[in-house]
Amino acid sequence: MDSESSESESVDPLQFEVDEKYFENVELESYDVYPTGWTIFKEIFEDTRNRLLYFYVSSNSRYYYLWSLLVSIGVLYNAFAMVIFIFADIKSQYFWNWIFWNIFFDIIFSMDIFIQSRLTYLHEGEEVKNTLKLRKNYFMQKLKVANDILCLFPLDFILFYDDSISLLRTVRIIKVIRLIDFVQRTQQRTTFPRLFKIVILAGSCIVLFHWNACVYFLFSIYEGITEESQTEFGFSYYKVFEPVFPNCEAYVDDNCWYNEDIDHTLDLDDVRDSYKMDLVNYWKNKHYRWETGNFSREYSMSVYWSALTITTCGQQPWPSTSSQNSLEICDTLIGVLVFATIIGSVGSVVVQMSQSVNEFRQMMDGIKFYMKYREVNSAIQERALSCFMYLMAHNQLDDEHCILSLLPPRLHANIAANLHMETLQKVQIFQLCESRFMHEVVLLVKQQVFSPNDYLCRKNEKAKEMFIVKKGKLRVIDDDTGKELDELNEGATFGELSIVHVKGNLLGTRRCVSLQSIGYSDIYVLYRDDVTRLLQEFPQEYKTIVMNAREMLHSRGLLETTELGEMCDPDDYEEAEDIVLEDMPVVEQLTRLNGIIEDLDASLNEMIISFSNSCIYYKQKVTCLENTFNQHRNEIRRDFKETNVVI
Repeated sequence: MDSESSESESVDPLQFEVDEKYFENVELESYDVYPTGWTIFKEIFEDTRNRLLYFYVSSNSRYYYLWSLLVSIGVLYNAFAMVIFIFADIKSQYFWNWIFWNIFFDIIFSMDIFIQSRLTYLHEGEEVKNTLKLRKNYFMQKLKVANDILCLFPLDFILFYDDSISLLRTVRIIKVIRLIDFVQRTQQRTTFPRLFKIVILAGSCIVLFHWNACVYFLFSIYEGITEESQTEFGFSYYKVFEPVFPNCEAYVDDNCWYNEDIDHTLDLDDVRDSYKMDLVNYWKNKHYRWETGNFSREYSMSVYWSALTITTCGQQPWPSTSSQNSLEICDTLIGVLVFATIIGSVGSVVVQMSQSVNEFRQMMDGIKFYMKYREVNSAIQERALSCFMYLMAHNQLDDEHCILSLLPPRLHANIAANLHMETLQKVQIFQLCESRFMHEVVLLVKQQVFSPNDYLCRKNEKAKEMFIVKKGKLRVIDDDTGKELDELNEGATFGELSIVHVKGNLLGTRRCVSLQSIGYSDIYVLYRDDVTRLLQEFPQEYKTIVMNAREMLHSRGLLETTELGEMCDPDDYEEAEDIVLEDMPVVEQLTRLNGIIEDLDASLNEMIISFSNSCIYYKQKVTCLENTFNQHRNEIRRDFKETNVVI
């Protein structure tokens, strides 16, 4: 033993050889394998590539709307900047800024081609998102593609050789189609469509005045700018002066008030040169001049001339040459058309804005005439008119159901669920009910408006509805004592046990308190008859609601109990349809009875038809049997006799 131990101790660990087969098919689970930097880079690259390859933009998304806004800003920029560089001061100071923004918006227009080639569209009611189909759909719109490509025609390189022809950028105005598309989308999204339409009209007038002013100044440059006369048709620096302000205060300093000679100033035969010289001498050292650049004087005068000419308002120096006559005629024709368009558009907006007011006045006049004709009490007349004014102020004269009926049923249900689902889910009687059933319940909710001191229900009335407070306040009153028991605020519910019949309910089917509106209240009402009809399709939900109602009544001590204080079993839960039928109104019971009779009639008709077919079938069988007997009568008799002989 000692020798073996000494040999084992003398083994060199460095010379110990490990059999590699020992590690075959062995997973090293204790070691985590971390990806390398190259692997991470490849994953990011693949992810980015896939995002670009399968990238699409929904036509109704907020992203595409904001992108259209950016493209529209580029269109408006080109509309203003492409012509304003005819003014020397602007060109000398902002030329390279202009080049920078030109390149920026050209890049935006280029990217817009890619965005539109990934714009989704509807095919057979389904949104197409396949990138190949999206690109094919875009390039099939040849006019649109031609406009997008033509507006990017690189004419800007000519500006590096001759920077005076900035009108080369006019080709970018072809992109105005995208601006029109943005305006249409904004009209669909905005809650102030009439105000937006007025803003669009004002913006159109500003652009038109701007273009016409630049054309007028360019025309003046070609004809030659003069500084000597105010009666020249073209631009003249003599027509617009730099503003002058006094150094003194007229109401404090006596030396800051020039005494006018009324007789002298009103003498039309006098040239008044001496009067002008007196003014110049008087204000010589009492004023300062607000110095502005040439651009301010040039642009302000040109826009002033453009606005007066297009709107045909005011008086301008008359033209004296053929070219001036041509410009004046063109501007006058454009002005007449534009002015007529503006008046018509503004008129239509005003009519639309006043249409609702006129309809309201007609309804108000009709109500007044009816109440006066029927000699209604003046206090009631005042209440009715006040309630009508409240409905008008809160836009509740329109029928909510008629408006939503235009939408698809599922969308209508989604809107109703968004309005009422959260409140109904808090009602204890609807707990543990399926979402499908709750979506049907919210469609049954109806809105009503109550004026101050109106009773929603009175004590001892038959309980047949449930109330949900949308807006306003209600008070619960005991009519016997006149005492206010409780106050219901927004989101509260009342009478939830009224929408279902529960056997053993000690309250019965009558109200035990009254409910009154404190001020104007918007109330959502859920009627018992509507819920009853719905529960015919959901028998399991009926059992759930009855169980919730029984637990609520038992917790309040309003349910019949056994001697031990336990809830009585409602006959092992009778069939839901039988219980519901007992609680239905007479009209609904007759309707269901009519349906049962129709079903029995249909079953009886089917049985009669089946009996007739069976009779015909067996009659044919008997006829065939008789024919067979007649054909083989002799053989049958002989066989019969032989059988008798044998017996």
